[in-house]
Amino acid sequence: FDIVEFDRLYAYGTHEDLDIVEDAIRPFMHRRKPIDVVSQFFQIAHLHGLLRRLDNATMMCSVEARVPFVDCHTLIERMAGVPFEYRLCQGVIKAPLKRIFSDYIPARIIAREKIGFPVPLEIMPWGSAANGSPMDQWLEFNMRELMGSV
Repeated sequence: FDIVEFDRLYAYGTHEDLDIVEDAIRPFMHRRKPIDVVSQFFQIAHLHGLLRRLDNATMMCSVEARVPFVDCHTLIERMAGVPFEYRLCQGVIKAPLKRIFSDYIPARIIAREKIGFPVPLEIMPWGSAANGSPMDQWLEFNMRELMGSV
């Protein structure tokens, strides 16, 4: 297991503090194979955080979100027992899902690159000189984005 490579591939931020990455991954280091370390980290620690943030964000906006493949614990348990080479066939991430749905989903969607949810960090109000509390700044930012200006 190469912590520098893990940081390069999966960590957010500046990649300057491997102690934090090492601390996050430590509970999973008892696994023998690097892919098992990474899989366990994402299935237990990272997924839990993502789902919590999704839940909080959608509840704040009165939106109901669904995460269909995560709700299907039998799929997750089944895939955990499948060899890595099957899950990542010829460098294709999520190869089994892409094979299964290739007759139903257009190839341009199946083959497209994964992108994150774009957040315009350069215009976020954190640390700005604007008056008011951070919550006031956040509200003003959202109103400006939704309505054009306040």
